[in-house]
Amino acid sequence: MMKPFRQNDLDSRAKKIYNYRTSRARRIVENAFGILAARFRIYRTQINLSTKNIESVVRATCVLHNYLMTTSLSSYGSSDYFDRENFEESTTSAGLITRRSTLEPLQRTRQGDSERTAKQRRNEFMSYFVNEGKVHWQDNFIHSLIGSISSFKI
Repeated sequence: MMKPFRQNDLDSRAKKIYNYRTSRARRIVENAFGILAARFRIYRTQINLSTKNIESVVRATCVLHNYLMTTSLSSYGSSDYFDRENFEESTTSAGLITRRSTLEPLQRTRQGDSERTAKQRRNEFMSYFVNEGKVHWQDNFIHSLIGSISSFKI
């Protein structure tokens, strides 16, 4: 739910890392729910339960998915179904199930001070991602993304 920086505003390494890390997190969440929706029909429609019961359903299907992955991977799903990351080459490849997003876009709202607060939180996350929350491979992915973007010049 964190808003990325616009492409025109990516004027620093920290902003590029922030965008990469938040888009990576979103992709992982979309993939997880894509896998669950492919396996469990309850995710293919609106879930008419209380929030507490929805949490229980999500937890139960995650536990069941993890159990099936460890006990019967060959019959439950091949490795082609899932996204893969190559940290040495700084590349990702999409799995069969997760190539298109099923998440609905969020609606824009104006609620007083929320925009300033959201920008402040975004800056806090950006600082975290380049300092104490830094991961060793994020710079490699940023450099490989910049190279692939610059090769599309018209």
